[in-house]
Amino acid sequence: MDQFIISICAKISEYTVAPVVHGLGYSCHYKTNVDNLKTQIQLLEGAKDRVQHSVDEATRNGEEIEADVHNWVIRVTNVAKNAGDFFKHEDHANPMCSCKIFQMLVSRHKLSKKAETMAKAADAEIKLAITILSQKVSYAVPPKGVIEFGHGGYMTFDSRIYTIKNIMDTLRNPNVRMVGIYGMAGIGKTMLAKEVARQAMEEKLFDKMVKVTISQTPDVKNIQREIAEHLGLKLDEESISVRAERLSRRLGQEKKILVVLDDVWKKLELHEVGIAFGNDKNGCKILLTSRFEDVVQSEMGAEKIFLLGVLYDNEAKDLFGKIVGDSMMKNPEFQPLASDIIKECEGLPIAIETVANALKNRKSPLWENALQELRRSVPTNIKGMHEKVYSSIKLSYNYLESDEAKLMLLFIGLYPEDYYIAFITFFICGIGLELFQGIKGLEQADNKVVTLVESLKTCCFLSDGPLPRTVTMHDVIQDVVISIGSQEKQMFRFRNYDPEVEDSKKLKDATAISLLYSTDDPRLPERLKCPQLKFLLVLCYNLSLWSDHYSQMSNHFFEEIKDLRVLELYHLCLTTLPRSFCFLQNLQSLGLYECDLGDVALIGELKSLKILVIVGSNIVELPKQIGQLTRLQLLCVTGCPKLEVIERSVISSLIHLEELDFTNSFTKWDMDRLNTDRRNASLIELKNLSRLSALRIHIPDFNTLPKGLFSMKLTKYFIIIGRFQMRISNDIYKMRSSLNCSRILGLELNIRRLWDDPGLEMLLKRSEDLLLYRPKGVNNLVPELDREGFPQLKCLIIAKNDDMECIINPMEQNHPCSAFLSLEVLYLKKLMNLEKICHGKLSTDSFGKLRAVIVEDCDRLKNLFSFSIAKQLEELNVIKCKIMTEIVIYLRDDDPCIIPAEAIAKFEFPQLQSLTLESLPELVYFFHDGSEAPFTSQKEDIGRISLFNTMVAFPSLKSLTLSAVNSEMLWPDQLPETFKMQNLKSLRVDGCNSLKHILSFSMARSLVQLQHLEVRQCTVMEEALTINDLRNSDGMDKKLLPNLKSLHLEELPNLKRFCSKSWIKFLTMERLSIDACPKLEVADLLGELKNLKSLCLSRLDIVELLREIGQLTCLQSLTLIDCPKLEMIEPNIISCLLSLEELKFQNSFTKWETEGVIGEKSNAHLSELKNLAHLSTLHLAVPDVNSLPKDLFSTKLKRYNINIGEDELNEFKNYNNSRKLELKLNTSSLLDQHAGLKILMKGSEELGLNGLEGLNNVVYDLDWEGFPQLKFFKFQNNVGIQYIINSMDKIHPFSAFVSLESLVLEKLVNLEKLCHGKLTDKCFGKLREIDVSNCNRLKSLFSLSEAKILSKLEEIRVADCNMMEEIVIHEIEDDNQNISNKVANKIVFPELHSLKLKSLPKFVQVFTEMETNGTCPIGEEELVATNFPIPFSNEKVKFPKLKALTLKGIGTPNTIWNCQDEGQLGDDIEHAGILSRLEGLKLSELPQLMHLWEEDYHPVGRAFHNLKALFVSRCDRLKNLVPCSISFENLRYLSVKMPWNGEFINTFNS
Repeated sequence: MDQFIISICAKISEYTVAPVVHGLGYSCHYKTNVDNLKTQIQLLEGAKDRVQHSVDEATRNGEEIEADVHNWVIRVTNVAKNAGDFFKHEDHANPMCSCKIFQMLVSRHKLSKKAETMAKAADAEIKLAITILSQKVSYAVPPKGVIEFGHGGYMTFDSRIYTIKNIMDTLRNPNVRMVGIYGMAGIGKTMLAKEVARQAMEEKLFDKMVKVTISQTPDVKNIQREIAEHLGLKLDEESISVRAERLSRRLGQEKKILVVLDDVWKKLELHEVGIAFGNDKNGCKILLTSRFEDVVQSEMGAEKIFLLGVLYDNEAKDLFGKIVGDSMMKNPEFQPLASDIIKECEGLPIAIETVANALKNRKSPLWENALQELRRSVPTNIKGMHEKVYSSIKLSYNYLESDEAKLMLLFIGLYPEDYYIAFITFFICGIGLELFQGIKGLEQADNKVVTLVESLKTCCFLSDGPLPRTVTMHDVIQDVVISIGSQEKQMFRFRNYDPEVEDSKKLKDATAISLLYSTDDPRLPERLKCPQLKFLLVLCYNLSLWSDHYSQMSNHFFEEIKDLRVLELYHLCLTTLPRSFCFLQNLQSLGLYECDLGDVALIGELKSLKILVIVGSNIVELPKQIGQLTRLQLLCVTGCPKLEVIERSVISSLIHLEELDFTNSFTKWDMDRLNTDRRNASLIELKNLSRLSALRIHIPDFNTLPKGLFSMKLTKYFIIIGRFQMRISNDIYKMRSSLNCSRILGLELNIRRLWDDPGLEMLLKRSEDLLLYRPKGVNNLVPELDREGFPQLKCLIIAKNDDMECIINPMEQNHPCSAFLSLEVLYLKKLMNLEKICHGKLSTDSFGKLRAVIVEDCDRLKNLFSFSIAKQLEELNVIKCKIMTEIVIYLRDDDPCIIPAEAIAKFEFPQLQSLTLESLPELVYFFHDGSEAPFTSQKEDIGRISLFNTMVAFPSLKSLTLSAVNSEMLWPDQLPETFKMQNLKSLRVDGCNSLKHILSFSMARSLVQLQHLEVRQCTVMEEALTINDLRNSDGMDKKLLPNLKSLHLEELPNLKRFCSKSWIKFLTMERLSIDACPKLEVADLLGELKNLKSLCLSRLDIVELLREIGQLTCLQSLTLIDCPKLEMIEPNIISCLLSLEELKFQNSFTKWETEGVIGEKSNAHLSELKNLAHLSTLHLAVPDVNSLPKDLFSTKLKRYNINIGEDELNEFKNYNNSRKLELKLNTSSLLDQHAGLKILMKGSEELGLNGLEGLNNVVYDLDWEGFPQLKFFKFQNNVGIQYIINSMDKIHPFSAFVSLESLVLEKLVNLEKLCHGKLTDKCFGKLREIDVSNCNRLKSLFSLSEAKILSKLEEIRVADCNMMEEIVIHEIEDDNQNISNKVANKIVFPELHSLKLKSLPKFVQVFTEMETNGTCPIGEEELVATNFPIPFSNEKVKFPKLKALTLKGIGTPNTIWNCQDEGQLGDDIEHAGILSRLEGLKLSELPQLMHLWEEDYHPVGRAFHNLKALFVSRCDRLKNLVPCSISFENLRYLSVKMPWNGEFINTFNS
């Protein structure tokens, strides 16, 4: 009885007392939980910063951020925000009077529990951050093809309109695959092709456009590379045929692509290039241009060709008049001459342009002379060129004002076609060839170059290149220029020069030569016999030729060109410079571009050298011999990050140096010490350069900077001081580049140190582009840093400062301050105490040129600028400013140029094109003048103040982004007629949780250009477009948002409808995406979207697919993601979508009806997909293989993710992959019943196999070709398979898995070997990771010959394999083989950085040699050379890059390392040994382990120098870990769990 009562009491206690105690625990642990939350939030903020750095870097590089990373950042932002709100209310739980003690306890309980929950959430996100940071956060987005016309753009002519119309009609014809345009040189074929491509892309006839110039001698590899880059494809292969196969496969994945092949001279074998689409790709076209009709029609086989003729007379006159000007065309003196000259040009556009530019602003005698020269034109020998084109360009050449311009043009003509010619090239030619007469110094020479380039551009010989300070030359002009150079100046350009073929007499008198090699075997001559040669350019297009012996120069190459003045070498192997280099004693300019360089000491023998340029090289040292170049004026070594040694006194010896450029190269400056042991250059050497006027360097350590280094002599500089970690966004980078600043300074230091160095202070004040990162010791910039207000500054970036309260503080002055008169770009980030931009009065010209402002994370900033400054802005971004209440303020008293609000109708921002307001929780107004009337149309409720009022207009605004803004209204519901936002094209609203709608009828009616609307995470929004303010809709214009093409709605939990009125139609919408909008009436929206092409439904609770989808006959893409409740799709809905090209069911519908089953409520059949003739992309899961039609899949599918046998669809392992197949089948015989599965399997890039009993091997049984395209392969749960590859019956070595990067094998219980038989050296050649587990008969992974192929292997993971004894095994058949191969039997895993071995009870070592006898039965092999333990770093096996090692559950080793090859203390990093590189070491459950290395070995080098994490547990015999000489200086994580006597702890403490 007592026991019964006790048990009852215990149970009562369990349900009463325990919860109370648990509840009291929250109150008792209140402080602990809150402190823990603070710690977790701090760690989370740090993790977020690290992820954000990666995101910013990816964004700057133009990459798209992965969705899971984007979502993580949003979640973490919300977690941090919620924590911030929590801490604001934390004081509610503080102790108070006794009468409220119970209330305090309740509050403590709630807050403590909430803190614990939030801390767990933060911890989970931190762990996820580690995963995110271990992977790439972004993916590259291939360009779609941007058409750029350059200077002047495309000019429309009536004679061309009909041609363009016919070409466009032809491109729309599905039966025509190739279109050709032909016509004489200079007729305008390239411009017309660009215009056609532009119109085709604008009309969305194609998804992508690729344009590539073929030229007279096509470089197939270069053509392949250009096309591949546009497609985001990386071609690493050397074989043209292999590259062509990959390119063809990638092009085949495109639904609609236009490939423009410009300037085709002869038949180009498209299949050899890889331009092939397949017979089913009617949406993919080729557009050709050529000078020759037979090339486009007969040789290339264009189905439709178009002749491009000359201009009409009136068009020619208009073009000529547009260039020379109306005043000259209307002048009676010039009119008859103009008519005759135009007539002589015969309607050829390029002839008209060049002649008109040559005669512009010239006097009439020159016009008369030009006419006579045109009439004397003679036929040219340039193939396909009209004599009038030649004569007109020749005329323009003759009319160039200076011989300098003529000669410079001839030299530039020697470079390859379509080459981006940098200004420094003009520099090299001009200085080296002494073209610039009367010029003193490089600064004057640079001005001369700019002048010459501008004059050549004005005459249409050159046009702007895609990069700053680059130009290009039209191919027709270049042909004429080369012809002139060869006839008048003996200047020649050779392609693939062969000394046995070329005329040696031509070379004897040559003054300039360029040798351009585009073949695989560039045969450089043994010696160049050109005694008169002044200029030589050698260029190999193919970068891989570095390793080709043909691309190396003979030691005699330069012996007979002793008078050479300019030498430029591109992409050559110069690991050893030719001995004949020393013959070039007259050389004045030397340029080495992307060359493989070794010892360059011979350059020091070129005593006349004035310019030395090394770009993009792997050079590691500038030797002391470079100091002998005492005449050197320019030393430019850029893009050479491996350059770490410049011998001391080299720089100081270059006493004539005027310009020094080490951009992205040397940074290892030595301190200025008195000792003579110093090897590297120090900055004090620059003081010896009295003529230095231009300097571009990075100084990571301010302490290496000597005082007084800088002076007013520096007219150009790009100097970075500090270890910058700031990542500049791509937008900021483009803005800065457009400013063309010549004086750029970046500082990371205590600003007060400037006062000790007047030279550095001078640089600061003279800078045009200034970046201050973590500046300390400064409260403002003006007047503290410059009382004059930085009048020359164009770009200002300030980041991470806790002291600065304002940028400008003129409060002590009696008159308005003048500051930043030239500033165009302002970027402020993380200025935590910044309260104002300006604290005081400014002059009217301050910020007078400002056009772009970006402000981020300035927590105390309440507003930005006054209206007078802000009204001129073109771009404005304000992000994460916690107390920002208004962006623009109205200063009636302080700003005399502002008219009172009552006197004007609106405040207009006429230049603003882009506006972003993000995470501004306190923002009330964008702009407010303090008066009530202008902002409260029809007496608006004060509680519903609109962000933008009726008085503010943005007539030029194109992009508006609003995120995490708490306004209840964006605009008033009723807008006046004066309101302007008619050019807005993109509107994005995100996280605005007070908004109930985005647009009113009045606002929507004004957005006539809006194309893209995106609304995310607005929790209270019920409709996006409200019409409630309309009393009578009769007679209204119902075409709202007439150009809306894209609508995205995401995470809108209360959104019921897009618009409450059904009569509103959006006939132009093409893309609709709805994500996590559970209350939205999707059917109402779909019914009116007759032109919809893309529909994506995500995270919706729909049970049945909407019937209305079947009416979307234009639909090309249908995607359903994470709709798990979707179980019904009526038959024939999918089959009605005849235009469908893309169908994706991602974790959504899987209830496919079995073929032949028909009922009242039957589901869709997979056989419906057969009706979709254009389907090329398919993502779906089919749990029941019986529902799979036997002939469903074909080669038409170019992109797919298909899972047969399971109801889940896994993501791609790599974003770049596009073909994935997963099969879970009981027996492999099912594959014979579904031939389509084998087709998909062979084309897959990712393949997962589960089960498939009856299979003996993967290769040959599944693919006799060896899966050449496969990149990821996982095979699991099979009991029969013995080998992955079985090639024993093959006479020759077999090739398989040549593209495989990742291999996962799991639970293959009878697997004995991966490979059974001989393999070629390409098998597994790209394998990066291998993961093997639960394969209990597998004894080793690879043979020695197989392991030697694995040069790219990065990770090995082996677990739970009971018979595994070694990773690599080498079977020796007899003693003679053992002796002969003693040296060869070594193995290196050059890229392996992670090795994990777990639960391998029989494991012995990584590499084993086994002696076998042909008569010996299996199992009686004898182990040899096994006296050493696991030999990570001995003579047999090496891992030079191993960073992470995990050993767990291995029973045999008592020692891990044989350390006889470990590096010593003085060794460099390359030879320091494996122990120095390890960053992570985990040792667990090793019962026999006694030592890490031999007892008598005492490492004194860098052992464990980089170790960051060390975990040791359950190694019971391990006596100690390391001797006291080992320093764990970088150790961050340490965990030791074992019964020890403390010896290790004592040693570690020592």
